[in-house]
Amino acid sequence: MARRPTRPQKEINSILSSFATIRVLRATAQGPMTANQVAEHLGATKRTDISRVLARLRRHALVEARNSINKITPGGRKVLRLATSGLKAAASLTASELARSK
Repeated sequence: MARRPTRPQKEINSILSSFATIRVLRATAQGPMTANQVAEHLGATKRTDISRVLARLRRHALVEARNSINKITPGGRKVLRLATSGLKAAASLTASELARSK
């Protein structure tokens, strides 16, 4: 019988399923940035959305902030690597493989 995911696992899975969250995490991996700099880097027009994503990442210790400067944590780098490898695996699927999965 499969174990049920814990609450933190569910929340990390939720983070990994959000493309926007992964983009914000990837931006912070390039260097420390304010929320405005992240929004500018991503070409986002709604800076409040970026601030919400950063707050969520901080709650899960994937990003840390000091004096409004956001920086990815070692845990955030690990999650980003997992997300990136998952995206690469998904991109390598062929149409026939996708059809078989239905």
